[in-house]
Amino acid sequence: MNQQLTDILKQQLREAHTPDAISWWPLAPGWWVLAALLIALASYGVVKLRRHRQKNNYRKIAIVVLDWHYSEWQLQQNDGGYLQAANSVIKRACSHFDNGSQKLSGHEWVNYLNVLCENELSDATQTALNDALYQKQPKAEIKKVHQDLRAWLAAHNRLLVTNGEVGADAALAAEPKNA
Repeated sequence: MNQQLTDILKQQLREAHTPDAISWWPLAPGWWVLAALLIALASYGVVKLRRHRQKNNYRKIAIVVLDWHYSEWQLQQNDGGYLQAANSVIKRACSHFDNGSQKLSGHEWVNYLNVLCENELSDATQTALNDALYQKQPKAEIKKVHQDLRAWLAAHNRLLVTNGEVGADAALAAEPKNA
């Protein structure tokens, strides 16, 4: 009888079941919060990057235009034409952050440019923008002027200008350096 009882009990026994695996879905509330934070952070980063690129896009465009004028100068060797065009490019670049710069000329203009950049413009460039720009037959070191203005476009700090005026600390440095 023992054998019969054992057989009956074996038939009644079922295969041992393992529990179902823990599903990753639906997510716990903490994961939803983390996902929302990551999406918000990524969106913020994309918006900041896009704004930064848009704010500094004028620099790239101005450098391309300045280079084009330089290539024209290399063909025609017209110093006056290049100086006028280069000055116009720099003034248009400045108009993106300070409309008051359009009125400046001569020493005031050169000092303004020097204030906005750590590296001061060379003597050749300062002379070209101060004097040669206004002469009938100007002669200037155009290669040096072009290098200086290109470097200025890449390195100037537009944040020194507040409310149409050069910042107070920078204004002290704006005293004529060549006077």
